[in-house]
Amino acid sequence: ARATTTRRDGDDGGAMWVDCDPGHDDAFALYLALHGTAGRARVLVGASATHGNQSAGKTTVNALRALAWIGATASRDGGEGGGGTRDARRVAFAAGAARPLLRASSACEEIHGESGLDSASATDALEEYAWGEDERDWMGAGGIEALFHPRAKTAAEAMYDAFVRHVETSGRRRPFVVVATGPLTNVATMILAKRSQIDLFPDECRPVIFCMGGAVGDGNTGARAEFNIQCDPEAAKIVFESGLRVYMIPLEVTHTAIVTPSVLDSLTTGGHFDSGKAGASAHAKQIRSLLTFFKDTYENVFDFKTGPPLHDPCAVWAAINFIEGATYDESETDDRFRDLFEFTHERVDVECESRLTYGQTVIDRWGTSAEPKNVYVARSMNVDRFWEAMRDAIQHRLSWMS
Repeated sequence: ARATTTRRDGDDGGAMWVDCDPGHDDAFALYLALHGTAGRARVLVGASATHGNQSAGKTTVNALRALAWIGATASRDGGEGGGGTRDARRVAFAAGAARPLLRASSACEEIHGESGLDSASATDALEEYAWGEDERDWMGAGGIEALFHPRAKTAAEAMYDAFVRHVETSGRRRPFVVVATGPLTNVATMILAKRSQIDLFPDECRPVIFCMGGAVGDGNTGARAEFNIQCDPEAAKIVFESGLRVYMIPLEVTHTAIVTPSVLDSLTTGGHFDSGKAGASAHAKQIRSLLTFFKDTYENVFDFKTGPPLHDPCAVWAAINFIEGATYDESETDDRFRDLFEFTHERVDVECESRLTYGQTVIDRWGTSAEPKNVYVARSMNVDRFWEAMRDAIQHRLSWMS
């Protein structure tokens, strides 16, 4: 039977935490996480930054810039509105790992630029992050530097705290999902630090992990390695072998989400863009500028001629559909994705030793390993519906503008 849910529009569903390394596609992953349910439910409860596409200092600033751009307010613990309801615009935030668990850090400046979030036009770049009174109460006079204070709450701690709060407030009825769109260092750190505590919870309400990363075949920064996994293969190994439910969205799927010229037009026209709403035109220019820079670097580096793949929102969209389709009914099947994704349950090991292929996700497609299956691997995605979800998210963001 298909997993079903009964929830009124606007009711809280499951909870999502996005751990990211912005990065152009990470910014749109945050966008979809906040607005992807188009008001049906508020699922984004927190976000954190990690090393990856740029240094941790730059990805942290970029995450805050992206959250402000999509209409969210970063805070220490999220926030609640009157009557204990969630405030959809307040998102818990924490800085995370500055380097992999065991290796030197790397970056992807050739794709994301010197800032990590470069634009084709400086005029239409995202605004620099400016902290206001809410952030001043949280960060103090030190501003963003306070996030890197030795006593500051880390991404792993904040992620775990949000998980516990959700379990307590939801009555264990709805899932808590972590979507990792960068290296898995923060997620692995949470698992290592809180393994004993997580094990105290029933299997059905432990965190569920979605990650954009890995590849079935060819990699993109190694012959067989995808960038996020290659940045910290030891962290990926810990997450994949944690016993938690893990979903992997590999390159073979994300490379079907290409921002063609017609897709870009569809994302930046129609609806509120044509209504004369204040700020809509500038917002369209920012979307175009970000994705045009991304297109140009992908063509220069990887010879993508028709547009860049928008990797990270694919993982968020899978997570949204998991949340909206999950019931925690023991009798349910894995048909949680309503024909929008196809997943197969596989044994996936992460290569950590080979100089040539470290970071490879080795998928035992034919069941030759004696090791248990540990990862749900995405095999396909309904691309038309994905772009429809992105368009709806952008329109929902515009509806928040005055």
